[in-house]
Amino acid sequence: MLSITLSGLHVSQKSLNVTSNNLANAGTTGFKRSEASFVDVFANDPTTGSKVAVGSGAAVGVVERSTAQGQLMTTDSVTDLAISGRGYFTVLATDPVTNLKDTYYTRSGNFSVNADGKICDSQGNLLQCFQPDEDGNITNVLGDALIEAQKKEGSVAVKLGPSASAGDPTAVPPIAATMVQLYKYGVAIGDPHPVTAADIQSGFFTFASDEFSSENAPFITSTYDENRVDVEFPLATDTQPAANFGDTIELWSAASSPTGSRMLQRHVLSLKEANVTKGFTFSEPLGNVGPFNVKLIKGGISYPLTEASVLPVVAAAAAATEFRGIFVQSISIGNKGIIQEDYSDGSKRIVGAIALATFSNESGLKPIGNTDFVACEASGSPTLTRAGAPYAGDIRSGTLEQSNVDITAELMGMLKAQQIYNGNARMLQTEVEIASRITDKL
Repeated sequence: MLSITLSGLHVSQKSLNVTSNNLANAGTTGFKRSEASFVDVFANDPTTGSKVAVGSGAAVGVVERSTAQGQLMTTDSVTDLAISGRGYFTVLATDPVTNLKDTYYTRSGNFSVNADGKICDSQGNLLQCFQPDEDGNITNVLGDALIEAQKKEGSVAVKLGPSASAGDPTAVPPIAATMVQLYKYGVAIGDPHPVTAADIQSGFFTFASDEFSSENAPFITSTYDENRVDVEFPLATDTQPAANFGDTIELWSAASSPTGSRMLQRHVLSLKEANVTKGFTFSEPLGNVGPFNVKLIKGGISYPLTEASVLPVVAAAAAATEFRGIFVQSISIGNKGIIQEDYSDGSKRIVGAIALATFSNESGLKPIGNTDFVACEASGSPTLTRAGAPYAGDIRSGTLEQSNVDITAELMGMLKAQQIYNGNARMLQTEVEIASRITDKL
């Protein structure tokens, strides 16, 4: 009788331990609850008849993990991932002492990007995905999910002057767009490129190419057509004073038109311009090719400058260039596990496809802590597949799978185990009292 009572205490204690562990991990992402099952024990003399046989107590049969999916909770992080299906994330762990690598499997998808640009879990284990080839097609090669913060190639930005124009083919006469020519190591790169309205607005002509990198950026130059009107200030005469600080210079179109001459630009001379220069340059949009008239406004009086002092110039002007990196603006992870980077220049890059592992008996996986598992004989070998495959399931980005623990059910199980424990403890006390009485009478 004593052994039966002790076995009852043991199994009820085991049930409480399992319930306690479930409740402790009710808030653990990706946790799977366990349930203990018990068997009865018969150790009687085999000659005893079946109608009078009494069992010898209870024993722990198996502690089995439930693989039911937990509730999915939305988060604000793209790299928070959940699996809507039976698959497991595959992560690569590295022992910090021996540097040996091992593969773990988990349902906990709270990933992030580490300092090396690789997607990892909270323990630093690296998420594994199927790698793309040079054309972005997914292969069967497994590797780390590497986020490149900046493209290897970049872009060159050419600073535009005020005369640069996006052109206007509807104008009379039509205005051609400014053409920018790029050079690398002094050799022209392709044909000249027209400036767009967006370039004019930003003040830069930006051109991206895999030929440009931070290494060869110092050797990239450019030119573009610049339309200018150079005005020389003549010496003072009896009829015309010299230009000075604060005077106004006006550029007029002398071409005949239905509305007559038009004033194109006006400029007030600065102190530096008046004291240092003997002339002034107006920058004009392409299409205004003259002839021009220039007026000096001094003390409210207009003095027309002679045409000989107005020199329209169309020249190839050296333009400053600078290398600009192309950075990641965002990353996205689709339902099929495709990780994609979106760059600041509008281009995209496929990082890879998240690898999911499935098992013939997933409840047989061996837990090793941190909601990680390793494959063993009971679980069978993993089958690696892409998300979206039958049985594996889809990926949900910006989502985490919660624990599948039902707190109410666990509390009910705890009460039941507590009653069993109390009952067996009472039986043990009764056995001790009976044995004590028998001993006292001897």
